[in-house]
Amino acid sequence: MFLWRKSFILCVLCTLSAHGGDSVILIDEEKYVATPACTTLGTCDVREIGFWTHRYRVGPKDETDLYDQSYGTSLYAWYETGSFDTLKDYVFVQYIHGCVFRSRSTSSGSELHHGMVRNHLDPVRTKAFIHPEWTVDSDDKDPVYNTHISHPDERHFFMQWNDNEGEFPKRRGNLYGKALPPKPRLYTTDLPTQAMASIYHDGSIWAINVSLEFRMCLYREKDIPKEVAIDTHIMAEPLACFDWRSSAVYNHEMKRFDTPTTIVPQCTQMAALPRRNAKGETLP
Repeated sequence: MFLWRKSFILCVLCTLSAHGGDSVILIDEEKYVATPACTTLGTCDVREIGFWTHRYRVGPKDETDLYDQSYGTSLYAWYETGSFDTLKDYVFVQYIHGCVFRSRSTSSGSELHHGMVRNHLDPVRTKAFIHPEWTVDSDDKDPVYNTHISHPDERHFFMQWNDNEGEFPKRRGNLYGKALPPKPRLYTTDLPTQAMASIYHDGSIWAINVSLEFRMCLYREKDIPKEVAIDTHIMAEPLACFDWRSSAVYNHEMKRFDTPTTIVPQCTQMAALPRRNAKGETLP
């Protein structure tokens, strides 16, 4: 049974502060909390699943200089079970679609650059940060969100907990792999790349643009394979899913950031780009 879903627009100052006296301004947020129905899947011990997003701006309060601003969206996702015995029976898997790209405008025109990179299903080699099709959002081959090759057999090591469970986390919490929580409740967060624009000494304007869609889902741990490929489709039924987006694309003509509600064409036109290692060297 869904308890409540709430979406509203704010323009208030968060208590969180950034470097240089800048502030984190909350633009809007969405919160979704579910109490799953008892099913034949054996998931009756799941008490609560929650998802909470913040869309924000970092910069001076008066927003007078666009080029002192950055824009982003963050996610806080959690679940709680009836006992510690079943806490590790569940995992989050996130899917991603879209891209992060750079754009440049000069007096002679504009340019598009897919030079932003990330690790995707490979902890060593990087690839262009572009996902024309929906795919699992993971840095390593394990599709479970927040896993890392440093603890390959501990899928929950980097899950977190804190004492202020009703508050959107302002910093990293306690790691489950290092300390047990006071109650059977764990969470994870996501903070995608921020969008921003800068004026260079030659008068050109460079922007980092973000056009990403996400779907975060909670599954039974035993239903999720230890390795997936880029086109793997997980057939298991999730307990709950939440769709969210991070969208801020610089409009060079209007000199402003827009927030498209769909993935922009720049993220679907280039499906294959060279893969590179950590040093930026092109790999075969």
